Amino acid sequence: NLLCVVPPKVSHFEFSKELNVGDRTSVQCVAGTGDLPLVFTWLKDNVPIKQSGTVGANDNINGDSRYNSDKNNNNRLSNKDGVDDNNLIMIRQNDEFTSALSIISIKQSHAGEYTCRVQNDAATIQYSALLKVNGIKKKQQKKLRFMFLFSLLW
Repeated sequence: NLLCVVPPKVSHFEFSKELNVGDRTSVQCVAGTGDLPLVFTWLKDNVPIKQSGTVGANDNINGDSRYNSDKNNNNRLSNKDGVDDNNLIMIRQNDEFTSALSIISIKQSHAGEYTCRVQNDAATIQYSALLKVNGIKKKQQKKLRFMFLFSLLW
C-alpha cells in the first residue's frame, strides 16, 4: 500500500498599511489544501508566540477548552484564555484549516515580521507578512496639544 500525504498550501495574508498606535488588526492563515491534521504555529521575528496565547472554538493541543460560555450561551474570553496581556496578541484556531492572529491594541513593539507556519505529516510550510506601526494619529496629536495648552491656562 502506498500512502500519499498532501502537504499544506497557505494562502497569502497581509496587514493593513495604515496601522497606528492604539488600532487593532487581525490576519487569517488559511491552509486551502493539505491533509489533516494541521498544526499552526505563529511567530514574530522568527520567535514562536507562546501557545498560551491561543483561543478558539475547538480544544487546544492540551485539551483545554478555549471558550467559556455564559448563561446565555455566548462565547466570551476568560482570564484563562490565551490573551497575552503584555503584548495584547490573541491567536484563535477557527477550524481545522484556519488560524487567526489578532492584536487588540497596537503598540510600537508589535512592529515586525509575523509568520504563520503550518505543518502536517508531509511538510512544513510558512508565510510571513510585515507589520508596520505608524505613530500617534495626527488628529490625536492635535487633540493632545490642545488639551495640554488648555490645562496650562487653568
